[in-house]
Amino acid sequence: ASKYADWFWVIDWDGLQKDRNWGEMIEDYAYEAFAFAPDMPRLRWENDEVREYLIGVGKYWAELGIDAWRMDVAYEPSHNFWQEFTREIKKIKPDIYMLGEIWTDSQKWLSGNEFHSVMNYINQDSMIKFFAYSQTSVEQFRKTIIEASYNYADNVMYGIFNLLDSHDTPRLIHITKGDKQLAKLLHLFLLLQTGTPSIYYGSEFLLEGGPDPDCRRCMVWDEEKRDDQYLDFIKQAIKLRKENVEWRKGDIDFIELKEDSFLISKKHKNDVSYFVFNRSNESVEFNIPKGTFKDMFSNDKVENKVTVEAKSFVAFK
Repeated sequence: ASKYADWFWVIDWDGLQKDRNWGEMIEDYAYEAFAFAPDMPRLRWENDEVREYLIGVGKYWAELGIDAWRMDVAYEPSHNFWQEFTREIKKIKPDIYMLGEIWTDSQKWLSGNEFHSVMNYINQDSMIKFFAYSQTSVEQFRKTIIEASYNYADNVMYGIFNLLDSHDTPRLIHITKGDKQLAKLLHLFLLLQTGTPSIYYGSEFLLEGGPDPDCRRCMVWDEEKRDDQYLDFIKQAIKLRKENVEWRKGDIDFIELKEDSFLISKKHKNDVSYFVFNRSNESVEFNIPKGTFKDMFSNDKVENKVTVEAKSFVAFK
């Protein structure tokens, strides 16, 4: 017998002898596998040799000086395994960043002895449903965003991995069905979230791509094939996030809600920025707080009220 026989969840040893097309998904397999994929057999995490091997891989790369580990399908192994893995890695590199890919509520993994953060798919789902699909009302969106901001401890929220698209989802411009204005609303709102914003490679100039594996297209290096105007918008928005602390750390306050638009503020100590988002096909008008403000993107003066064009935004301070 193979010395690795006890590493896997074998159901039927005789069944392992059957001829199979290894490129196809299987349901009548003789061993447990992730997502019915025959080339991803499940491991016995409680097996000492399995744990030693996998933790050894983690330690090897930590010794080479990597900055972080991103754990794919992080809900599969046991909590006990991740605790041991993280403990051993931190002995080598105390400041290593541990990120888990978990699509649901992740509090159980964020107690300080497993992961520092997770991919924030819950927030991504809320933003996509509201801006791209118009599946939720403004009030529903407000509720989900406020709840998400209090879902985890502050130390987790400051490092949480915020995203709109990834190697596992359709690309943003595919999600918005080619609508660049909706993509702008989504990217701007992403950059207003506390945490670590992640812009999937190529999405900064609207690289196309449908569901996996189409979302994993090669990077476009030919600058003539990129959307430079959109890239300039992303650069400006990132610059504003760096220059204005309230974008990064501020509490979000929904000041006024309309059918398809809303006025919010982001405040951190004495720094306050205001934003109006409009997902509708018509322009909207909002009264704003008293004072004279400046449009953060155009530098135009803003006072009394703002008119926001269809599928657009205004940011002022």
